[in-house]
Amino acid sequence: MGFTDPATSGGRSHSTDAVGDTDPRGDEVKRVNRPRQGDAQESALTAGVAAPRGRAGVALVGALTLLAGLMMTTVSTASAEPRSALPGVTLPEDDLAAAVEHINREIYVEKQDTSAAGLQRSVSKEASPLAAQPLALHSLAVEADRIEDVAEQFHADGRIEVTDVETSVDSVETDGDVRFVTLHVARTLGDGQVWEELQPFAVIDAPLGTLRPGQFFAVDGDAVQYDQVPAELLDFESVPKFDLNEFADPDQPTPLAPETGPAVEPSSTEPLDKAEAPGGIETMALSAANRTKVKNYALKYALSPNSSYHKWSQDCTNFVSQSLKAGGWKHDLGWYRSDGNWWYTGNVGIRASWTWAGAANFFRFARIESKRATGWSNVYQLRAGDILQYANSTNYNNMVHSMVTTGHSGNVPLLSYHTSNTKNKPFTAINTKGRTWWANKV
Repeated sequence: MGFTDPATSGGRSHSTDAVGDTDPRGDEVKRVNRPRQGDAQESALTAGVAAPRGRAGVALVGALTLLAGLMMTTVSTASAEPRSALPGVTLPEDDLAAAVEHINREIYVEKQDTSAAGLQRSVSKEASPLAAQPLALHSLAVEADRIEDVAEQFHADGRIEVTDVETSVDSVETDGDVRFVTLHVARTLGDGQVWEELQPFAVIDAPLGTLRPGQFFAVDGDAVQYDQVPAELLDFESVPKFDLNEFADPDQPTPLAPETGPAVEPSSTEPLDKAEAPGGIETMALSAANRTKVKNYALKYALSPNSSYHKWSQDCTNFVSQSLKAGGWKHDLGWYRSDGNWWYTGNVGIRASWTWAGAANFFRFARIESKRATGWSNVYQLRAGDILQYANSTNYNNMVHSMVTTGHSGNVPLLSYHTSNTKNKPFTAINTKGRTWWANKV
């Protein structure tokens, strides 16, 4: 995702959202300290709960406690015992993978009842260790609620079916009494294409504040968005951060991004007839062959980032820029705070321009300053290799996430992105309320 200018945010807190990029200077800094604009907004809780611990992220005691408290008050458990009296249990990674696969299968493939009682009955057949543990069963119900929210628009659209789900353990990292287990969830679509996600979960192994052993929950930006946990619940001051001087130039004042700018109309999300999309007239765009290079790079590195590039904790626009560079976009050197230039140097001096890894900065460079990209009037016009972005308001200066179009299922665009790492996710599983979309023709 990208970075956030305090000029556009006014230092306000925002509800959290899905995948996002933070300022390359650090993991999710408070908005008043973030001059770079974009994807950090996308994942306020992601950084607060899961920021600097690899793909799985790192959870903070305060954030985990607050999230768990919210979870305990919003979903009924299968036990009437007081929370403090519940014994809990250490949850093996394979059992977590089996449980997540089970509820994905129930919701996406079988479309079955996912109430707490229904889950208790069904999970006892496939993941019996969880059915006997109230806290684990409770966590399963919370995860089912999250996935149901994600799947609601997907099912309402009705043009894509999920025919199979497989879940495996991708990686495990331990931080004190919390394990961060990243699961590889692969959903097979009706046309045989596979939508894959690396989903991090926090698993509690010992009492931690109000958390108890046996609890688990998703901790990436998508999970936060769909749980609708407001950003102000989190203790951002306790989030470990990168060196704030990594991208800073102490001799130069920090410029303020414009609160307003040239009008750039967002893209409609109304489905088009097959005859209408994808397609369109070429203008200032990459050739079809070069867009194929963009797509192929994104598919290759969606789940396993290219080690030749620096990886930020919120990495989506960095990933988009890498893909476009592979497709032929040329460096345009200049002042790194300028939205008129786009470049990456790696470890030489300042690592990258703000436009390289900040969602709103990238948008202003691509669409306004350089005019390397133009806009599609409808998201369903996106071609493989094109870029899709969104904001949680109608102002593109508040852009929070960037994605590469890597194919279509029917005429539904499939999107690949970082934070969390995702490959070929259908647009209909991303198109949730409150988002404004800009489809960029490159």
